[in-house]
Amino acid sequence: MLKLTSRKFEYIEDTASILVKKIKPNFKTLGPRYGKLMKEISNAIAALTPQEIAVFETLGTHQVTINGQEIVLKAEDVEIISEDIAGWQVANEGKLTVALDITVSDELRYEGIAREFVNRIQNIRKENGFDVTDK
Repeated sequence: MLKLTSRKFEYIEDTASILVKKIKPNFKTLGPRYGKLMKEISNAIAALTPQEIAVFETLGTHQVTINGQEIVLKAEDVEIISEDIAGWQVANEGKLTVALDITVSDELRYEGIAREFVNRIQNIRKENGFDVTDK
């Protein structure tokens, strides 16, 4: 996962500390195959830990045992959702996730004020027909 904080990018392997993932069954694909077992399969999917969800997402399959029957779940059988965390803007597509720290520090705030100040001076200079080198 890429993480942007204070104008720098970081690549993070373990996203558990900043990203919360939830998993839920895709009834459209599971229903026709496992109609009577759907309640138990749904409960087994809901009971997956964050580590199991990460492994499932990486491998694309997960095996569960329901009433003595081995069931192999595929990526299309579930929906994995990333939840927003306060202070972060998170977007993902497939296996790629990008998290943006949207907390505005004093340093960023002052930099924004300085940029706005320079922008306004430049606009006034242009409106009055002055060159950059004029005094």
